[in-house]
Amino acid sequence: MTILGPLVIFFAMFALLVVGLLIWSLRNPTVRSFLVGAVIALWRLIAVVTLAAGIGLLIWGITAASLGEQLPVGSPAGMIGSGAASLAGGILLLVLSFIGRSSGHRSGRAGRD
Repeated sequence: MTILGPLVIFFAMFALLVVGLLIWSLRNPTVRSFLVGAVIALWRLIAVVTLAAGIGLLIWGITAASLGEQLPVGSPAGMIGSGAASLAGGILLLVLSFIGRSSGHRSGRAGRD
């Protein structure tokens, strides 16, 4: 038995937990103010891990394809596709975590001093 099956189940459960926490924190107004920062930090952490995994899968797939090796978990083309999807998902998650955040304080008196 390979370890790939339990890993897929673990990551699927982790993803469901994160999505559930996100939806719960955004729908509950009392929790929203407390947990939005934590959820955004969690999104950014997952985005960085996803980016790193995407880069690793891309490099592994490209190296295996160039050397003509067969991977233990699938084909090199499938690994390259998985790496590209993971990289795109990480970039999307990182961009979404920064939407709505301003870097500085805006005053309502712009242009009037």
